[in-house]
Amino acid sequence: MRIIIVTRVGLKKEKVFEGFTEELFLALKPPLVPMQLMQFDGCKKGDIVSLRVFVGKWQDWTSEITKSYNNSLEIGFVDEGRVLPFFLKKWKHEHRIVERKNRTLIIDDIYYSSGSKLVDVILYIPLFMTFWYRKFIYRKFFKKNR
Repeated sequence: MRIIIVTRVGLKKEKVFEGFTEELFLALKPPLVPMQLMQFDGCKKGDIVSLRVFVGKWQDWTSEITKSYNNSLEIGFVDEGRVLPFFLKKWKHEHRIVERKNRTLIIDDIYYSSGSKLVDVILYIPLFMTFWYRKFIYRKFFKKNR
């Protein structure tokens, strides 16, 4: 299934990308999900982000940055799940930072699969809410770092 969340922030795309750090990653943690960050290399191709998340029991989640780009229109990177919690078989998350008409948009474009259409539908609301919550964090974080 696919989830797309768009958040408008007030900084230039380069400044927003500079803010995609371990500090931001930790700030984006959903409030009701215990999480331990094990590794955060960054947002460039080949980097690894690894964490443990508590969903009934502790689950490992490791993603690799498989693509990163920076051009006149946007800056972005793609993380793909290499080790996933039991309920996911595939995970691909494209982080796009797009500048349009004096505004910058952070676009979270997520594709996931549990291997079951029924389970995908069940997961949709909790995953959507997890990423929708990020809108408030992005706005606060990028306002703070002006």
